[in-house]
Amino acid sequence: MDLSRMYDECKFSFWPKINSLQNVVRQACYDSLTGTKEFTLSTYHYDVVTGQFTLNDIRDNITK
Repeated sequence: MDLSRMYDECKFSFWPKINSLQNVVRQACYDSLTGTKEFTLSTYHYDVVTGQFTLNDIRDNITK
């Protein structure tokens, strides 16, 4: 797996953990990130639905 895919995998595994926290400020950061063009294009590129996929599903999609 190349470096860019490893970076994307880290992002997809980190941000859902932030969203699950009960801190309003962190949730606002999560909402801001998920609204960015880069994040949206990455989810389409890897066919990932954040909040609905497990970490193993995300890894499988990224390594394809």
